[in-house]
Amino acid sequence: MKDSISEDFIQRVPLLKAIGKTQVLRLLKDNMFSLKTIPRKSILHLEGDQCDYLEVIVEGQVVIDRLDQEGDLWNITHFSKGDLLGGNILFSHYPHYPMTVSCTDNTLLLLAHKDQVFNLCKENEKFLQAFLQAISDNAFILGDKIKKYVKTSLRDRIIDYIHRESNRQQSDRIQLFASKKAIAEKLGVERTSLSRELQKMKKEGLIDYDRFSITKIGI
Repeated sequence: MKDSISEDFIQRVPLLKAIGKTQVLRLLKDNMFSLKTIPRKSILHLEGDQCDYLEVIVEGQVVIDRLDQEGDLWNITHFSKGDLLGGNILFSHYPHYPMTVSCTDNTLLLLAHKDQVFNLCKENEKFLQAFLQAISDNAFILGDKIKKYVKTSLRDRIIDYIHRESNRQQSDRIQLFASKKAIAEKLGVERTSLSRELQKMKKEGLIDYDRFSITKIGI
């Protein structure tokens, strides 16, 4: 991966196009902008990390994950070349990442400190417009993805949980190290709802289960 930024990339990203190649390169030279390489399978930001920089993905791909209490990552959405990270929380009263951000590929980022972003917004109307449009688009994408995640059926969430545990335990018969109440909380439902759905899945021949384990049969 080249640790550089091309004119073609600048032209395809409205935020950078608004200030032009000459100023982008000058800002890089003067360390007002910087480039940062992140290895694949690395966590870029943990949930709760402070956001001080606007990040533009030059190369690679990142995923937005929800980290649950047991340390499992649940993928919400992904961003790739040309997308922005952190813009929608950069000037918040609570500028902290609400979810975990991880790199699925070797990733090159262009970083701009919030003070520099603020100055560019004051000085360049086109930059301000591009910035507002980008963070609005990101808010819509994340909101839509989270809405779909919340609307996922309980059965699909149970199946996803079983597959994850099966892969982790390397067995079709997974041991339940947490109570059904704890599992229900993890899936965002009441324990009685979880029990009813497990009973239905057992009757349909999809799983078998007891107090201590769940066995995959038809899923």
